[in-house]
Amino acid sequence: MPLRHVLRNALRPGYLPVMADKVLTRLRDRPHAREAAGVRAWYEEVAEDRDAWARQIDEAAWDESREVAARVRAQGQARLAELGQPMGGAGDVALLHFLVRTREPEVVVETGVAAGFSSFAILTALEANGRGHLWSSDFPYVRLPDPARLVGNVVPGTLRGRWTLLLEGDARNLRQIARLAPPIDLLHYDSDKSYIGRKRALDILRLRLRPGAAVVFDDIQDNAFFRDLVRARGGPFHVFAVDGKLVGLIPRW
Repeated sequence: MPLRHVLRNALRPGYLPVMADKVLTRLRDRPHAREAAGVRAWYEEVAEDRDAWARQIDEAAWDESREVAARVRAQGQARLAELGQPMGGAGDVALLHFLVRTREPEVVVETGVAAGFSSFAILTALEANGRGHLWSSDFPYVRLPDPARLVGNVVPGTLRGRWTLLLEGDARNLRQIARLAPPIDLLHYDSDKSYIGRKRALDILRLRLRPGAAVVFDDIQDNAFFRDLVRARGGPFHVFAVDGKLVGLIPRW
């Protein structure tokens, strides 16, 4: 039963404070969550066709990224079927692969790993580039037994040499990344979808973003954070509708 796993995992060292923080954040974030229905119309109004945008930049790279995305999903789903564990966390794997292949970043940071579909796509692109390293932040899904073992399990061992995976929750992980990692060329945020969680993560990492870095936020339809961010910053941004969700991209920080 999920509740039994939650209670058991709460007794693991370091888990309870992160679990409590998640609950408190959701309670504090309720006013922002109520904005979702209203702000979605704005996102949809400014949304662009992702395929057309990518093909204007590099058609061959986009075709490659779509092929890789299909392979990542197929191999990942097969791996999850073997494990018999329901885990998500796919993100827009085609877009992530495309950004890594075309921008050739040295340092990529992602939040939210789950099964590791997005990690798989990013690492595949880094390997194809022959350069770069991925730093990932996650916290195990406490409704599953032995959850830490399952994080990133779809990522093949052959790609893990370019990967640092941290599992103590964003508050700790991102501070560690900010301290240890070189300047960040690409940030992909796909963990705590609350307004407060997104703001906290960006506040930790913003000074470590290299000028011109790309920043991607998944599931922006959940609140007004991405809209408020791009309005405050000015400059170019893109919104893409992908599989019923909305992805926000700041191409140059």
